[in-house]
Amino acid sequence: EFKIEDAGGSVKAQDRIVRDFATWKADVIYALTAQGVKIAQSAAPDVPIVFSGVAYPLELGLVERLEFSSNQTVGIRSYVPIEEQMAFLMRIVPAEIRRIGVCLRSGDPDSRLFLEDIRAIAVKQGTDVVRLEVTDVSGLSRSLADAASNVDAFYLSCDDLMQGTGAP
Repeated sequence: EFKIEDAGGSVKAQDRIVRDFATWKADVIYALTAQGVKIAQSAAPDVPIVFSGVAYPLELGLVERLEFSSNQTVGIRSYVPIEEQMAFLMRIVPAEIRRIGVCLRSGDPDSRLFLEDIRAIAVKQGTDVVRLEVTDVSGLSRSLADAASNVDAFYLSCDDLMQGTGAP
């Protein structure tokens, strides 16, 4: 038997779902995003966790090593070096990008590390980073609309709000 639940990008719903899985005595939990993994590790510490959609599992302390995990947490690191991503963006956008709007989920630990990485690369390229932090789909839509005239391009972080349930 298996259960599939979708938190719809809500941290509160993720917490409720994982607690339900722990009560149900799940054999394994699949978590999408770093926040989902942290919630699962806390709420169901004895249940193995498989993750995806996490760019910085080592840096966030979700696993001890990328090659091997001793804490029942394993998964696929969804990381593409920021240098490669920015180079690709510069190739596909014909105009010079002087200001880039970076959309992030408020409170997401992966997003915080991503922002640090992209700022470091942007400085080297002479590009300003405009941080757009959102908590839900309507906030994302408003932030994009409000910033559209002030940036040359947008970059949406690898987060379920931006990539899955929340992208407009």
